Amino acid sequence: MRPLSLVWGTTMLLGAVPALAANEVSLVHARSIVSNKYGITVQSAQFDVQVAQLGRQQSVSIRHRAADGQWQTTPLTFSRMLGNGQALWSGSLPNYSTNGVPGQPMTLDFVVSYQADGRQYWDDNQRQGYQLAPTAGDVLYGPVVWVTNHTGSLDQFWGGQYHGSVVLKNLGYHKDVQVVYSTDHWQSQRVAYASYSPSYWASAYAHTTNPNPAGFEVWSYVLDVGAATAVEYAVRYQVNGQIYWDDNGGQNHQARLTNRQM
Repeated sequence: MRPLSLVWGTTMLLGAVPALAANEVSLVHARSIVSNKYGITVQSAQFDVQVAQLGRQQSVSIRHRAADGQWQTTPLTFSRMLGNGQALWSGSLPNYSTNGVPGQPMTLDFVVSYQADGRQYWDDNQRQGYQLAPTAGDVLYGPVVWVTNHTGSLDQFWGGQYHGSVVLKNLGYHKDVQVVYSTDHWQSQRVAYASYSPSYWASAYAHTTNPNPAGFEVWSYVLDVGAATAVEYAVRYQVNGQIYWDDNGGQNHQARLTNRQM
């Protein structure tokens, strides 16, 4: 079987075996922000990629164009299982160049690579590649609502409160965003209401609007977990009479907690 040459623009990438056009790998969320503090400007980029469990030997990476025009590879790491044989891999691009100096903010030109048991799969946005502006903020590729920066273990939180954020597609003015959660394995449950702030990114010294130009908003929530050692939750987004969930592929989001007084 001959190697497959994948072409985006004028740049050629060479794969070991042909990529298959199916749902083996999908970009679901990407973020790019530019922060400025103490006169230093830094661009940060994060990615969430969903893959089918196709083998034991797996690797997922972002193939992106660097400032010098050369393609580079940044590996992602396994984050969690999503259910239905799907897994989430996440990661970020380095904030600094190899010499330790912050790079100039730039539009990110990238594709997603997935290797499983020697086979190569691509999400290349139907051979158009993906582009993400420096101050794009959060962008969803498929989901309507998505919990960002979820971690399975949290060892530092304040006053018995678990803080989180969720990205949602702005489908209408009147929205209801709730977080349904439990700290006792669903023997009981509580509801917290997420809140919207147009200055959400100001706390990160970031030059990003909320909502962003692509029509995505970031909402924040706080869960009162007290002295609990674990929390499970799902996000419910209601708009225009429709309800959308991010329940981690039917498994709910789960986090282990260690209450350290800071």
